[in-house]
Amino acid sequence: MTGPKGPGPGSGSGYAVGGRLVLTSAHVTGPAGTRVKVFHPGAGGDAGGTVVWAGTPGGRDDAGLVLVDDSPHWRPPTAPIVWGRPD
Repeated sequence: MTGPKGPGPGSGSGYAVGGRLVLTSAHVTGPAGTRVKVFHPGAGGDAGGTVVWAGTPGGRDDAGLVLVDDSPHWRPPTAPIVWGRPD
């Protein structure tokens, strides 16, 4: 994922959490409403997306949620998302 140019690193990783939603870090995305590019490593092309929620960059809630545009370059998850379970 690449974010806006600014004080942050400008790129980072994310995790597809279903459909067109990607969970990433707020220090990568910028505030809600920011446009970003999302890509699959090793695949060609990228898709645009919009930050729909962002916590505090560098804070305890340093997370962001991106809604990916409808694009042929976006591949949504094909298996159910597994968050974990207590033993």
